Amino acid sequence: MTILWYLLALAVGLAIAVQAPLNGQAANAVGVGPLLIISNIVVLLGSIPVYYLWPETARWGAVSGVPLLHWGGSLCGLTIVVGGMLVFPRLGPTTALGLILLGQFSLALVLERQGWLGIPKAPLEPTKLLGVALMLCGFAVTQSKNLAKSFSAMTTKTEAEKAETADAKIPMPPPSTPASIH
Repeated sequence: MTILWYLLALAVGLAIAVQAPLNGQAANAVGVGPLLIISNIVVLLGSIPVYYLWPETARWGAVSGVPLLHWGGSLCGLTIVVGGMLVFPRLGPTTALGLILLGQFSLALVLERQGWLGIPKAPLEPTKLLGVALMLCGFAVTQSKNLAKSFSAMTTKTEAEKAETADAKIPMPPPSTPASIH
Protein backbone atom coordinates (compact mmCIF):
# COMPACT_ATOMS: atom_id res chain seq x y z
CA MET A 1 0.00 0.00 0.00
CA THR A 2 2.91 2.38 0.69
CA ILE A 3 3.91 2.31 -2.97
CA LEU A 4 0.49 3.74 -3.86
CA TRP A 5 1.12 6.72 -1.57
CA TYR A 6 4.50 7.27 -3.22
CA LEU A 7 2.89 7.14 -6.66
CA LEU A 8 0.16 9.56 -5.55
CA ALA A 9 2.82 11.95 -4.21
CA LEU A 10 4.65 11.67 -7.54
CA ALA A 11 1.40 12.44 -9.39
CA VAL A 12 0.89 15.51 -7.18
CA GLY A 13 4.42 16.67 -8.09
CA LEU A 14 3.67 16.21 -11.77
CA ALA A 15 0.42 18.14 -11.39
CA ILE A 16 2.23 21.00 -9.66
CA ALA A 17 4.77 21.10 -12.50
CA VAL A 18 2.09 21.60 -15.16
CA GLN A 19 -0.49 23.56 -13.13
CA ALA A 20 1.29 26.91 -13.22
CA PRO A 21 2.14 26.88 -16.96
CA LEU A 22 -1.43 25.84 -17.81
CA ASN A 23 -2.86 28.53 -15.53
CA GLY A 24 -0.50 31.08 -17.08
CA GLN A 25 -1.74 30.24 -20.58
CA ALA A 26 -5.36 30.45 -19.43
CA ALA A 27 -4.73 33.76 -17.65
CA ASN A 28 -3.10 35.17 -20.79
CA ALA A 29 -6.23 34.24 -22.73
CA VAL A 30 -8.96 35.35 -20.28
CA GLY A 31 -7.30 37.31 -17.46
CA VAL A 32 -6.43 36.45 -13.86
CA GLY A 33 -9.90 37.03 -12.38
CA PRO A 34 -11.78 34.74 -14.77
CA LEU A 35 -9.02 32.14 -14.45
CA LEU A 36 -9.39 32.05 -10.65
CA ILE A 37 -13.17 31.84 -10.80
CA ILE A 38 -13.18 29.11 -13.45
CA SER A 39 -10.41 27.20 -11.64
CA ASN A 40 -12.40 27.24 -8.43
CA ILE A 41 -15.54 26.09 -10.23
CA VAL A 42 -13.55 23.18 -11.68
CA VAL A 43 -12.21 22.36 -8.20
CA LEU A 44 -15.76 22.51 -6.79
CA LEU A 45 -17.12 20.23 -9.50
CA GLY A 46 -14.22 17.83 -9.00
CA SER A 47 -14.81 17.89 -5.24
CA ILE A 48 -18.39 16.64 -5.50
CA PRO A 49 -17.47 13.06 -6.51
CA VAL A 50 -14.73 13.04 -3.85
CA TYR A 51 -17.33 14.09 -1.28
CA TYR A 52 -19.52 11.14 -2.21
CA LEU A 53 -16.59 8.69 -2.32
CA TRP A 54 -15.77 9.47 1.34
CA PRO A 55 -19.14 10.41 2.91
CA GLU A 56 -18.09 9.17 6.36
CA THR A 57 -15.56 12.01 6.62
CA ALA A 58 -18.13 14.77 6.04
CA ARG A 59 -18.90 16.57 9.31
CA TRP A 60 -20.65 19.77 8.32
CA GLY A 61 -21.69 20.45 11.91
CA ALA A 62 -18.05 20.83 12.93
CA VAL A 63 -17.30 23.59 10.39
CA SER A 64 -18.15 26.45 12.74
CA GLY A 65 -15.79 25.10 15.40
CA VAL A 66 -12.73 25.01 13.17
CA PRO A 67 -10.23 27.76 14.10
CA LEU A 68 -9.85 30.42 11.43
CA LEU A 69 -6.12 29.60 11.04
CA HIS A 70 -7.01 26.11 9.82
CA TRP A 71 -8.78 27.59 6.80
CA GLY A 72 -5.46 29.20 5.82
CA GLY A 73 -4.82 26.27 3.51
CA SER A 74 -7.27 27.89 1.12
CA LEU A 75 -5.15 31.04 1.04
CA CYS A 76 -2.11 28.84 0.46
CA GLY A 77 -3.91 27.34 -2.53
CA LEU A 78 -4.60 30.82 -3.90
CA THR A 79 -0.94 31.74 -3.38
CA ILE A 80 0.16 28.60 -5.21
CA VAL A 81 -2.13 29.26 -8.17
CA VAL A 82 -1.44 32.99 -8.55
CA GLY A 83 2.23 32.86 -7.52
CA GLY A 84 2.95 29.91 -9.80
CA MET A 85 1.20 31.60 -12.68
CA LEU A 86 3.41 34.68 -12.18
CA VAL A 87 6.81 33.07 -11.55
CA PHE A 88 6.82 30.20 -14.06
CA PRO A 89 6.94 32.37 -17.20
CA ARG A 90 9.42 34.78 -15.62
CA LEU A 91 11.83 32.30 -14.01
CA GLY A 92 11.17 29.20 -16.11
CA PRO A 93 9.96 25.84 -14.82
CA THR A 94 13.31 24.56 -13.55
CA THR A 95 14.08 27.65 -11.48
CA ALA A 96 10.51 28.10 -10.26
CA LEU A 97 10.05 24.46 -9.25
CA GLY A 98 13.53 24.34 -7.72
CA LEU A 99 12.72 27.29 -5.47
CA ILE A 100 9.25 25.92 -4.70
CA LEU A 101 10.71 22.55 -3.69
CA LEU A 102 13.44 24.16 -1.60
CA GLY A 103 10.78 26.21 0.17
CA GLN A 104 8.62 23.14 0.75
CA PHE A 105 11.46 20.98 2.05
CA SER A 106 12.89 23.73 4.27
CA LEU A 107 9.53 24.47 5.87
CA ALA A 108 8.78 20.74 6.16
CA LEU A 109 11.95 20.32 8.25
CA VAL A 110 10.86 23.10 10.58
CA LEU A 111 7.26 21.85 10.82
CA GLU A 112 8.42 18.31 11.61
CA ARG A 113 11.04 19.47 14.10
CA GLN A 114 8.62 21.73 15.96
CA GLY A 115 5.52 19.58 15.54
CA TRP A 116 3.53 22.57 14.30
CA LEU A 117 0.19 22.48 12.47
CA GLY A 118 -0.72 19.05 13.82
CA ILE A 119 2.29 17.36 12.24
CA PRO A 120 3.87 14.71 14.47
CA LYS A 121 7.09 16.00 16.00
CA ALA A 122 10.18 14.36 14.51
CA PRO A 123 13.87 14.88 15.18
CA LEU A 124 16.01 16.77 12.71
CA GLU A 125 17.93 13.81 11.31
CA PRO A 126 21.24 14.25 9.51
CA THR A 127 19.92 12.31 6.51
CA LYS A 128 17.07 14.83 6.09
CA LEU A 129 19.49 17.75 6.34
CA LEU A 130 21.78 16.05 3.84
CA GLY A 131 18.85 15.52 1.47
CA VAL A 132 17.91 19.21 1.58
CA ALA A 133 21.57 20.21 1.20
CA LEU A 134 21.85 17.95 -1.86
CA MET A 135 18.69 19.54 -3.28
CA LEU A 136 20.25 22.95 -2.74
CA CYS A 137 23.40 21.78 -4.50
CA GLY A 138 21.32 20.36 -7.35
CA PHE A 139 19.45 23.65 -7.64
CA ALA A 140 22.76 25.53 -7.69
CA VAL A 141 23.99 23.29 -10.52
CA THR A 142 20.83 23.94 -12.57
CA GLN A 143 21.30 27.64 -11.96
CA SER A 144 25.08 27.81 -12.43
CA LYS A 145 24.82 29.64 -15.75
CA ASN A 146 22.41 32.22 -14.29
CA LEU A 147 24.42 32.57 -11.09
CA ALA A 148 27.63 33.07 -13.08
CA LYS A 149 25.97 35.79 -15.21
CA SER A 150 24.59 37.51 -12.09
CA PHE A 151 27.94 37.36 -10.33
CA SER A 152 29.71 38.63 -13.43
CA ALA A 153 27.27 41.51 -13.74
CA MET A 154 27.76 42.41 -10.07
CA THR A 155 31.55 42.23 -10.36
CA THR A 156 31.64 44.23 -13.60
CA LYS A 157 29.35 46.86 -12.16
CA THR A 158 31.48 47.14 -9.05
CA GLU A 159 34.67 47.54 -11.10
CA ALA A 160 32.97 50.12 -13.33
CA GLU A 161 31.83 52.04 -10.26
CA LYS A 162 35.38 51.94 -8.87
CA ALA A 163 36.80 53.26 -12.13
CA GLU A 164 34.18 55.99 -12.23
CA THR A 165 34.97 56.99 -8.66
CA ALA A 166 38.73 57.04 -9.31
CA ASP A 167 38.29 59.25 -12.37
CA ALA A 168 35.80 61.53 -10.70
CA LYS A 169 37.07 65.00 -9.99
CA ILE A 170 36.09 67.01 -7.02
CA PRO A 171 33.37 69.30 -8.22
CA MET A 172 34.39 72.92 -8.13
CA PRO A 173 31.95 75.64 -7.29
CA PRO A 174 30.97 77.82 -10.21
CA PRO A 175 33.21 80.83 -10.70
CA SER A 176 31.89 83.87 -8.97
CA THR A 177 30.85 86.69 -11.17
CA PRO A 178 33.11 89.67 -10.81
CA ALA A 179 31.55 92.65 -9.20
CA SER A 180 30.95 95.36 -11.70
CA ILE A 181 33.03 98.44 -11.19
CA HIS A 182 31.12 101.65 -11.38
